[in-house]
Amino acid sequence: MTKLQDVYGVFDPQHDAAAAIKFAVIVMLMDRRLRDLSQLLTDGHEVATIGGEPGWEIERRDENVADASYYADWPRDARFRVRIDPEEYSLAYPEMFLDKPSFYNYIKKALNVYVAENSSEAEEFKKISSLLL
Repeated sequence: MTKLQDVYGVFDPQHDAAAAIKFAVIVMLMDRRLRDLSQLLTDGHEVATIGGEPGWEIERRDENVADASYYADWPRDARFRVRIDPEEYSLAYPEMFLDKPSFYNYIKKALNVYVAENSSEAEEFKKISSLLL
């Protein structure tokens, strides 16, 4: 296992309420999706959802949404939704909502390990880091 796979400690998909975000972030970084992550972190960017195999998806809710009816089922303070397709990967909690600081904390923790293993992507890392301030 690489350090990236161990970044959040023991992965317990049947008990960890945060397994969805941990799973999605690790798979996204293993797929080298830094550009997509940068777009997802940019409020107002046309890319508001990213996803991939095996059946993960991260969606952003912009700060000032004109038509909030789409987000009626979201908790008030949620800015991100993470969903893992239960047909693809079994988690006890396949969906979770996160406020901006919580989401950023998961991203920062994994990015620090990722850039240490992939120093050639330091420029993209700097760009993303500036978005996480």
